[in-house]
Amino acid sequence: LDLIRNPTDPNKVVLRIVDYKTGKAPHLKYNTATNERILDENFYQLKIYALLWNLTHQKKTDMSWDLRYLRLFYLTNHFDQGQYIDMDMGATAKEREDLLNEVHLDLIQVWKDIIELVDKQDPQAFHHCDRPFCFCHQAREKFLPDSLSEQIYLPPKP
Repeated sequence: LDLIRNPTDPNKVVLRIVDYKTGKAPHLKYNTATNERILDENFYQLKIYALLWNLTHQKKTDMSWDLRYLRLFYLTNHFDQGQYIDMDMGATAKEREDLLNEVHLDLIQVWKDIIELVDKQDPQAFHHCDRPFCFCHQAREKFLPDSLSEQIYLPPKP
């Protein structure tokens, strides 16, 4: 977490979550819609951190600091230089709350989807997600037919 001066009110402090990345910064060389999608995917993890921060600190503190900014700090980019990308979650508390509510609803849906797949007890029903950092891409191969995991996790066939 960083404490920074609010650009609209220099007497007020706001919070910024910073995530340091060892990979290359995305090269935003595409059309606006594609670049926005790339940034949205890259900031997803930080939005989850922001949601968790708000859920755990919002009502438990007297701090008047607002969590407003997210920063991805990449060690390198396509020019072999360090680069950071900032995201302002919104000028108002309502804008920030709406953004984080979307993330919260998305996570709830992901959890429901996981429960539904587990309840099916069918490893073939699982399909990889589109998040390259997700463990599901490595875990999928552990559920091959006649594998030990199939014997452990699946009920016996009639």
